Amino acid sequence: PEDYLFSHHRSHGYYLAKDAPLQALLAELYGKDTGANGGKAGSQDISFSPSHFYSGAILAGAMGIAVGAALGFQIKGQPKIAVTGFGESAMDEGLFWEAISFASLHKLPLVFVCENNRYSTYSPLHKRQPADNLSERVATFKAKTWTLFGNDVVAVHRALAEAVREARAGRGPCFVEAFTYRWNGHVGPEDDDDIGYRPPAELAF
Repeated sequence: PEDYLFSHHRSHGYYLAKDAPLQALLAELYGKDTGANGGKAGSQDISFSPSHFYSGAILAGAMGIAVGAALGFQIKGQPKIAVTGFGESAMDEGLFWEAISFASLHKLPLVFVCENNRYSTYSPLHKRQPADNLSERVATFKAKTWTLFGNDVVAVHRALAEAVREARAGRGPCFVEAFTYRWNGHVGPEDDDDIGYRPPAELAF
């Protein structure tokens, strides 16, 4: 409960994972003043400070804040860790590589969780990265890494539990890459596959 979790926008799952109240989440979605952020953040930027959960709309921005929090825990000698969750497209940003470099250099109590669904809006990973080797590249920064099927809840639990133990023990940052797939469109319930950014055969699988 004392650990901090930082995430991206529309992060309702992370909000609930930190045991923040469902009623405050729903009220926030409807813009009510009883919402987690007084109805002013809505679905996009919802946070809940009593549970130490923070999100934001800036892609990859929260991971820089997570590094600062982890550094603060280390300086104060507190047995806390920070966790930051993001999609693989956040790793196209320079901030990620600065964050993992600084965290590894100072052995910060920080866990990076990458949800790799292979798409950034309408851009597949292979058009943005020269190789599908994100964990391998992170490992060069001397961070411990895990690569797993993100839809296997047991595998995810085991990996995250081990990563949390490593970070809390002072052995430096950890990186968990969880592969999944985005079945729906990028925004809203509507189908956007008519744009042609992914082949029909991929969806038929």
